[in-house]
Amino acid sequence: MQMLCVLVLVGGMTLMSTASGKGRGDGARIRGHMEPFGNHRDPILVPEVSAAEMTSARFFEEFVDNNRPVMIRGAALRSPALQRWVNDSDVMAEYGDLRVKLETKKEKDESAAMVGAEGGLGRASLRTWYEKLESEDSYVVSQLPVPMQKDVIIPDVLACHDAVNNVLEANLWMSGGSTRSVIHKDADNALNCLVAGKKRWWFISPKWMNRGLPMAAEEEAPGEIGGFSRIDVDAVDLKKYRKLRNVDYQYTEALPGDCLLVPWGYPHQVRSDAGRNVAFTIMFPVDSVELEPRECPESPVFLSNTSVFWDYEGMGEMTMGNSDPELNRKILIETALPTSKPSELTVRTWPSNPRQIRNPQLRQMLTTQRQECLALDLLERESIGVPFIQVYSVYRQNVRPGYGYFGGGYGDRLGWPCDPLADVTHLFEVANLSPRTGRMSVTTAASLPREGVRQALRCLMNTDPANTELYEYFLLEFDEVVEVLEDMIDQAPQGKVGRAQFINGYVKALLGTEYVATQIFSNLDPENTGFITETQLQLYGQKALEKYQLEL
Repeated sequence: MQMLCVLVLVGGMTLMSTASGKGRGDGARIRGHMEPFGNHRDPILVPEVSAAEMTSARFFEEFVDNNRPVMIRGAALRSPALQRWVNDSDVMAEYGDLRVKLETKKEKDESAAMVGAEGGLGRASLRTWYEKLESEDSYVVSQLPVPMQKDVIIPDVLACHDAVNNVLEANLWMSGGSTRSVIHKDADNALNCLVAGKKRWWFISPKWMNRGLPMAAEEEAPGEIGGFSRIDVDAVDLKKYRKLRNVDYQYTEALPGDCLLVPWGYPHQVRSDAGRNVAFTIMFPVDSVELEPRECPESPVFLSNTSVFWDYEGMGEMTMGNSDPELNRKILIETALPTSKPSELTVRTWPSNPRQIRNPQLRQMLTTQRQECLALDLLERESIGVPFIQVYSVYRQNVRPGYGYFGGGYGDRLGWPCDPLADVTHLFEVANLSPRTGRMSVTTAASLPREGVRQALRCLMNTDPANTELYEYFLLEFDEVVEVLEDMIDQAPQGKVGRAQFINGYVKALLGTEYVATQIFSNLDPENTGFITETQLQLYGQKALEKYQLEL
């Protein structure tokens, strides 16, 4: 029986007492203290609607536009993935060579070692993951490779809507079960569809952020529109986070074939039960005001037959988590007042004028992070426009060459340099405007092709090291790699370290991968002698290890 709690005023001091007569000071139990998140109070259930009853109009008007989660039962049952992705041997036979991104089973668990194979830490082929890495502390959290898109039928709530032509990204989730995330929020709307296993979800209203739900400080999550909470979801300290006791939450469970709307900016946590767990996610824009329901197609719409803006072929660099180019276009358009008079807003006065921005994602991003808007002065007149030099001047002031505007970008070091002059020049070229005589207007900016916006405003795109095969070089320190190499050479007979000895020593001492170790050995032994020595380290070490001097 649940204990009844009352407030008692004693000598001007308010104390908590229970029906048993024990106060907090006498050892009264705090419900949910040092237990997994969600045990501190009873849940409110996430709304559930069957796929047959949910229309695209209702989905967007009642849930997407109001930033509310909803579970759509059976929305993905027609997808071939429910048959093709559940047998390990079938997946390896058809998709085994595709490389995917890996994370630890417990998100942001600093005690867990990152694993990897082909492509370095945080990367592996699906075959290697199934055969070797699944049993370790890892699971697949990756962009969905293009060859696997043919197994996904887009649920009707998106297929019967303009959103079907505005898919930003598709992701793949695979694990052996028993995974858990931290409480976090995402930058885009997502429809998460379960293929195999069971997932349990907890949602906390955004109203509780930093009022009862502590979120990570900006320096812990630089430039993120998303973000996360630092509370330990496995053992919530309700003495430390007293206000969290009052935070209510919604709860739901997903079964194969179910799809869950995870609204942008909505804090949530997810756990998977033991056993094979597979899901795919379809990301779509935050701002759906200009998108409308459409007549449902006569035949299923496969993801492979749509235009996914940020694609991944299954090899090379990913674009996972890159920003919506439409948001960058709105930065150009919605931060300028569409009047015949010059805007009185300037970059310096922006933080005091948040209500001028209609787009909710843009408004939150620029308000909560207190970042200056890069384009308030760019489009002073709707029809007359602004000359090249003014566009370039403001743009240059608000991006950091080599890093990108939003922070977290790595520019030149990842082969995606940030050059403001090149960006603005390309923007004018896409608009068929002369940099010498042309003027950029609201009307012109609104008509720019989506691909052109992406290619032009490169300084605005996040370049995440985890999306590249350089991630291992970011995670390991140059000095510690050199120290391990020197120790191996000192201990080797005649100071000669063979290939197998080097690879095994690198993997054991640094928890790196055979893939990268093999590359290093080849670079240290360009003459193919079969071993490395102190002399070779001195001659070739700086060049062979230069990538380790990258910094996160």
